[in-house]
Amino acid sequence: MRLAVPAYREVPFPGEEVLARLGQEPVLSPGPWSQEFPEGSPPWVEFAAEPQAPVFFLGDIHGDRVALEGVLSAIGSLAPEGGRIVVLGDVVDRGEDSLGCLLRLCHGMADARYPVTLLLGDHEDALSWREEEGELVSSVTWSNFTQEFRKISGGREWGAALVAWLQRQPRLLFFPSGIFAAHGGVPQQDLLPRLTSRQSLSSPEILQDFLWNRLTDARRKRPFRGSRGMDFGRENLLEFCRQAATFLEAPPRLLLCGHQHPFGGWQWVPAGEKEGAPEAAALCLHTSFQRVSIPGEDPLGTPCFARYLPQACRKEGEEALTVFALQPPPEKVWQTCRRKGGVP
Repeated sequence: MRLAVPAYREVPFPGEEVLARLGQEPVLSPGPWSQEFPEGSPPWVEFAAEPQAPVFFLGDIHGDRVALEGVLSAIGSLAPEGGRIVVLGDVVDRGEDSLGCLLRLCHGMADARYPVTLLLGDHEDALSWREEEGELVSSVTWSNFTQEFRKISGGREWGAALVAWLQRQPRLLFFPSGIFAAHGGVPQQDLLPRLTSRQSLSSPEILQDFLWNRLTDARRKRPFRGSRGMDFGRENLLEFCRQAATFLEAPPRLLLCGHQHPFGGWQWVPAGEKEGAPEAAALCLHTSFQRVSIPGEDPLGTPCFARYLPQACRKEGEEALTVFALQPPPEKVWQTCRRKGGVP
């Protein structure tokens, strides 16, 4: 796959469908919360076969169920015959319906037409359960999911199961095409000598970098181990891809990630050059109406998601990678969503 800048398209907000879904309260049940590691694979790392259907990548959702329902509806229209959905972490916090978003994705995991892979984000990784107090706690700021959870009837009975289920979700996903996905980024250069095998990808220090590191448009960033996460640059991404190519059958070239909260909903960061195209690149996505506030700017952003079309289902002239932006809903629908409590 040539690492060209993704195509970009806007899709309408499916207002009536979203309102109908918001009117259906999710079932508060720990039933879907069970998942075992595939036998013989490194814990928390998934190596997928080349897909035979479209793959959709969602960035940070952050409790924004209106955006999530809108994107899921759009995916159904774009791929009526089905497709895989990969959520790049940070489903919880910031918004007001973190649990509703999690449960919605749980139901999707049982849908054979649109199977969901949920990659752990730093906001999920930061959650823990205090058994003695029967309380959900978080080690990050903007952790309002813990307050939301305290209001849930019966939450003490299955809070530990929820945290255990989240901790069993994968952190990394690799495709034979060279696409790989993680919430945050790649390991910084001081850890690259430790990357020598598939199993080494699942070491705690390396997984922490995949979840917590943040991509910048800088050329290079030096490691700083004073906190769980750090910035990395284009050359750091390129060095990881080259190192991983020494032990992976399919060399990674294109990172799909969240965590960065790009202002326009998506950001394309190329690295290096090979045969007139980037040798490696990253596509950062944000799938929520919420964005970092800037004085004088609209506080509501544009939820974006990406579609990868494998060669098996790509028609002539179709792009391998496309970013879709969900247009804002009409004001009437927006106000109705607010009254239903689905908009932060």
